[in-house]
Amino acid sequence: LDVETGVVVTAVERRVAAGGVRVVCTQGRVVSADALVMTVPLGVLQREPDDGGILFSPPLPVEKTNAIGRIGFGTLNKVALFFPRVFWAHDTDFFGRTVSSTSHRGLFFLFFNLRRACGAPALLALTAGSAALALEALDDDAIRDEALAALRGMFGASAVPDPIDVMVTRWGTDPRAYGAYSYARVGSQYSDYAAVAEPVDGELFFAGEHTSTEHPATVVGAYLSGLQAAKALHRSFSDAAGTQPAPDEDP
Repeated sequence: LDVETGVVVTAVERRVAAGGVRVVCTQGRVVSADALVMTVPLGVLQREPDDGGILFSPPLPVEKTNAIGRIGFGTLNKVALFFPRVFWAHDTDFFGRTVSSTSHRGLFFLFFNLRRACGAPALLALTAGSAALALEALDDDAIRDEALAALRGMFGASAVPDPIDVMVTRWGTDPRAYGAYSYARVGSQYSDYAAVAEPVDGELFFAGEHTSTEHPATVVGAYLSGLQAAKALHRSFSDAAGTQPAPDEDP
């Protein structure tokens, strides 16, 4: 399997008469194929082609584009803090934090204890919603200071040492994602996830957590949707060739 990184797709063209698809990439590169499985995040599908999205030609069915627009796509960022020693006394998998002002809602509301998973004195802090987006405008040093202020407010200033390393995600402004997870926004409906997953002309297939009706917004949902898309592609081409899947295959 030839996996290429650093290749940006700008357009997907379905050759309706001749069959197959053409994938247009940056620098004028074009890749032709019999079929395509698209796993780009919902945030990319929701963008206009001139604003970081992908141009589909012919356009996607109206039912699919409407479903793509109705589903919400939220931001959740993580800040990994690596400390010289463990300063938290409990050995739970995670602990939460409450804030005194609603303006700070979602800001470092949960800390995962990575020591239980990897043995290192590290915490993974979560930020969500508007707090996550606001944090993306700060540099790593400022984000570190915000996280330390939250921890020192919980454990005391003298108890929390400075971290030796910090890693920060910025999914909301990442041009390959524009968000982190799908959610049922007001006006959306359960069937929207199935509509996004629906193949187009037996050649264009979709996968990703935003296409999972049973496990949206999860890694397992993304994984299972990939299996489902692969099976749908296999079934489509088997039907076209007049063949049947092997007896031990799940159709």
